[in-house]
Amino acid sequence: MDKVLAWAEKITTWHEDFSKNPPLARQMDLHNNRVGRIIFEKDPHMEAADVIDLLKSKAAASVKVTELKETEAIDSNCFIHLID
Repeated sequence: MDKVLAWAEKITTWHEDFSKNPPLARQMDLHNNRVGRIIFEKDPHMEAADVIDLLKSKAAASVKVTELKETEAIDSNCFIHLID
């Protein structure tokens, strides 16, 4: 489990470093990637359909941010987004 989570963090962080986004978009992506790893860690055997339903639910309940400092206060169980 530790190796899988470390690899997922490494590759998604690399992706953010490779494809440069503005700082707020980068922070949003890193946060949401972390939420995804938390979901996997809690239930690595979750069925694909259940993962899709959970991700849709989290996306619908995501919190809009407009400044970098706002991302610090967002719960690590919640997705964030930049646009309406």
